[in-house]
This record gives sequence, structure tokens and C-alpha cells, in this order.
Amino acid sequence: MKQLLRFPGVSDIAVIICALVLLTVQLGNFADDPGVGWHLESGRWIAENLSVPKTDPFLFSPEGARRWISDQWLSDLSFWLVYSAGGWSTLYGALIALYLATYFGLILGGLNRFRSCGAIVALLGSLFAFKLGLIHFILRPVMLSFPLFAIFFFSLMRGYREQNLTKLLWLLPAIILLWANLHPTFILALALLAIFAVAIHLDRVILIPGRRTPNIKMALQAWLLLALCFGASLINPNFFELHQSIINLGSNEYFMRFHEEWMSPDFREAGPQILLLGLGVMLLAAFFVRPRWGFFELLSLSFLTFLTLQSVRVLPLLGIALALPLSQALSDLFASFRSRFPDLSIWRAGDSIEERESVSLRGSSIWIVAPLILVVSCLNDSPPLVSGPLGPSKSMPYAAADLILANQPGSIVVAPADWGGFLAFYGRGKIRPIIDDRNGLLGEEFYRSFFDSLRLTGDWRGYLARYKADYLLLRKSSPLGEGLKFLGKLPYYEDDTAILFRTLEL
Repeated sequence: MKQLLRFPGVSDIAVIICALVLLTVQLGNFADDPGVGWHLESGRWIAENLSVPKTDPFLFSPEGARRWISDQWLSDLSFWLVYSAGGWSTLYGALIALYLATYFGLILGGLNRFRSCGAIVALLGSLFAFKLGLIHFILRPVMLSFPLFAIFFFSLMRGYREQNLTKLLWLLPAIILLWANLHPTFILALALLAIFAVAIHLDRVILIPGRRTPNIKMALQAWLLLALCFGASLINPNFFELHQSIINLGSNEYFMRFHEEWMSPDFREAGPQILLLGLGVMLLAAFFVRPRWGFFELLSLSFLTFLTLQSVRVLPLLGIALALPLSQALSDLFASFRSRFPDLSIWRAGDSIEERESVSLRGSSIWIVAPLILVVSCLNDSPPLVSGPLGPSKSMPYAAADLILANQPGSIVVAPADWGGFLAFYGRGKIRPIIDDRNGLLGEEFYRSFFDSLRLTGDWRGYLARYKADYLLLRKSSPLGEGLKFLGKLPYYEDDTAILFRTLEL
């Protein structure tokens, strides 16, 4: 109650501005991820069958159902339950509220609890992480990994600095148990735990001035923690097969070059440039201030930075991990510069702002803003301030799918991989695509065959016959579609999005 009587401060203004940015700028293509359709359809299947699928129920295959490691089944079910309760608006509102609560509740709140960070510097750290996370602000289960990673990493960092892992022995395994059923990124958490255990041993052998040496009990607890978390990760419908599937996909060079999100960051874009700025600040602190970072900070951040340079997909997690050491580096730099130039008026202004911020809500308004967005989204056809249709945009072949459903439900359709999930969801089992974006399900050989065959010079006739396809559905700009029209093959349907051919007429 005492906290609620405080006045809003700079952090609370930032909460409102960032909420407005999400609602008015970031939602344009929020549901355009290729996996949205099959994630929701998977959740529906799980809810109706009260089990996790072991074989793929959506795609047609002449060899029969394929073995499927459903590595995001709990996310799929959660998305479907929210969607079925209130449609796209409620699902949008829930994820917007979750994203805001992660960065201004968990992360900003966590930074405020570390005494080495001032209120304004803590806000800068959370805004840094918020911006890097926007690269994956899209309707997909990976968003559920952000709050879990924030709790996991901040708890691990607190235990490391306080040299007390007792509470973590139950907290982190519980997080991993949930995480392993929500999203494959839990594998990075296990890797960080291994780094954590190694770092404690290094701290015991190589002494860093100003830091306490961990005792042997803490070193043993670190390995016990890793074992408990690994054991918790095995509590999933696929046991160790889950880990094998993740490792196999991550080590496949073809797929790592297949999607833009698996490629290296483009440093011409804002997110990677902000990352460079943050890393530059930390290097300045290392040079001028000599912060007393331990081996865990050094090894974990080096590990995540290396992964981010390989794949931009890791950027949001690196942003969360950098929030604390970056904030402390900024605090140390400001303190160092102030000691060298004590008479600058900027310090008095900063003290005034910091003093006012220390007695403000300090961002706690997020626990009003986030639920408010969710409630309004549940009660309306769209989240607040959002206009226009929700769900996958017109880049998906709605009209062509409607025509197939009206004329020949149950059809087998050869269509681009990015449309497979949409067709499975929109058709509710009455459209059977042969491919979607689940790379681990289909494998490299299948994708290569698909792309090689669906070229004008490829064996597209044989491919359609092998899969007993009723329709060939292509993008409007598809070279194969344009080539077929040039050869005198008349489309069954055509609009600004798609070209639909009946295979009997090809």
C-alpha cells in the first residue's frame, strides 16, 4: 500500500511510452510468423486429445505419419487456450502484457534490487534489454522464454555474488522443468549452468582482487544444481530425444543458413548497433574502472556474445544477461568521471533526478499497465489503441484456402513452407499441406527435394504425382507460377497474393 501512494517517476513514464510503442508501432506483422498456424493447431489437438502428439497430425505424407518431437507443446497449448477464450485480441493482449512485465517488472525490478545500480541507470539497463528483445517481439513461443531466462539468470547472478546457492537448488530446477516443455532455449540455460560450475572452480584457483573466494560447499552445490536441472529437463514427453532433436537441428549447417533469424546479426540495423554500444560501454568500464567481475560474468557473457554473433536469434537473451553488468558498468563510469570532474553541474541535476526517482514508483506502474492492457484486450475486439484486423495478414492465401475448402475439403495441397502452418490451422484438418517450417520434423533432404522439384526446370509433375496433390498453390511472384502461365496453363484462381492450379489441369 505504501508503494502505491508514491508518485510516478521517470521509470513509469518509460513504461507508458514503451507500452504505446508496442501497441501503435510493433503489432503490424505480429502474427505473420510461419509457425503461428501450426502452433495454434497443435494446441487445439492437445486440448482435444488430452495428450502430446508423437507423430505429426497435420502434414500429408505418402509414407504415413512422421515421428514428431513436439518441443513446444506446453506453449502451443497455452496459446490455444488463450486464443479459444478470447480470440486474437486476448492472445495479443496476453503477450504484450507478458513482454512489458518481463522487462519492466522482472528485469527493472531485479536491477533495482541490486544496490550497485542507481534507479536511472537501472532503467537504462532495462531499456537496453527491451530494445534488443524487440527483434523477437512476434507471436511465437520464444516470447515465453524471456521471463524464464530473466528469472533464471538474475537468480544465478545473485547466488553467485552472495555465494549462497541453497535457494537455487529448488528454484532453478523448477524453472527448467517448466521451460523444457515450453521452448528449446532451455538448452542454453543448461549450458550456462555448466559454465557457472566451471567459473566457481576458476574463482577458487585464480584469485581476483577484491572478490571473496567461493568455498568448497558452493563448488559442490554448483555441480549438484547442474545435475538437478538436467534431470528436470528430462521430465518431458520425449525424455532425452528432446535434447537430441535440439542439438541435431542446431548443428545442421543447411538449416542454420536457411532462416534469417539463424544468421549473424546485420550491424546496419538498430538492434545490433545498440548491442555494440552496450559492449563498448562495458569495455570502457573495464579499461577505466576495472570492475570486479568474476569468471561467471566473463565466461557467460562471452558465451552468449559468441552465439549472438553466429545467430541473431540469441540477441534477446544476451540483452537480458547484459542488463545487470551493463548497468553496473555505467554506474562505475559515472562515479569515476564524477571523481575526476566534480564541479560539473550535470552531477547536481543527476542527483536531483535520482533522489526523486528513489521515492517514486520506480517502474512499479507496470503492474497496473500490463493487466490493464490484458483486460481491455479481453473485453474488446483488439488491444487498446490498435486498429485494423488481427491475426496473420493478407500475405497469407485466405481467398485461395476458402476456395479449396468450398470446392474440395480434404485436399492435399503443395504450397510454400511458410504457408503450411497457416493452411493447417485455417483448414482445421480439411486442407492437408505437405510442408511447413518445422525443419526438425521434415529434415534437410525433404527441403532440398521440395525446392529442387518446384522449379520450372525441375520434376514438378513427378513431385505432384508422388504426393497425390490436388492443388498447387504458389505465391503470386513465384517463377514456377509465372512459367506455367507462360506455357499456357491457366490458373484455377489468382489474386494479388497467390496463384492456385488444379493438378488435373497441369
